[in-house]
Parts: sequence; C-alpha cells; structure tokens
Amino acid sequence: MTKYQVIAPCITHIPVPGVGGTSLDTLYQGAILPDGVPQDRIKHLLDTGLIVEVGADAQPVGVGTQDPPVTTPDQPDKVSGGPAKVAPPPGKKNDPPAKR
Repeated sequence: MTKYQVIAPCITHIPVPGVGGTSLDTLYQGAILPDGVPQDRIKHLLDTGLIVEVGADAQPVGVGTQDPPVTTPDQPDKVSGGPAKVAPPPGKKNDPPAKR
C-alpha cells in the first residue's frame, strides 16, 4: 500500500477512522498519513502539493526516532524546522518612543 508524507508545515481536518468513529486530525510536516484517509482527500492533498508519495515501506514517526528533515520539492535546499523568529515584546528599551 502506498504511503504519503506531509511536506506542508501542517494539514488540518484530515478524516481518520478510529474506534469511536471518524475524527478530524491535524498532521505536521514529516508525518505519514494514517491508513483510512479517504482517497478523494488524498488526491486533493497531492494536487495542492501538501503531501508526497513516499512508498509502501514508509513508517510513521514514533517516539524516540530521529528522521532527517523534510525538504520541499520547489525548494530542495531549504530545510524546515529551524528556530522560530519571535518579535520582542512591546515596551522594550530599544523600541522607539510612542507618538502622541
């Protein structure tokens, strides 16, 4: 069975069947789509470039595994997962004074 890997930062509202019925999940970059995702949803995700086919031997990322970073097809040299850039909180001394 073919497996698919998420290459977008995340994908949301993915219908996944479970013991209590279908739930809508969020999957993050590098995740493998679980079995049971409807084919029309997979086609949509492929057509929009949010997932790629990785083959039948792909395994979901588990606790304690170290997978290589995922690159995007249109930017093969750009690797995701770097530190987030956070703006400093307002009111720092290096902020210009507020205009009145």
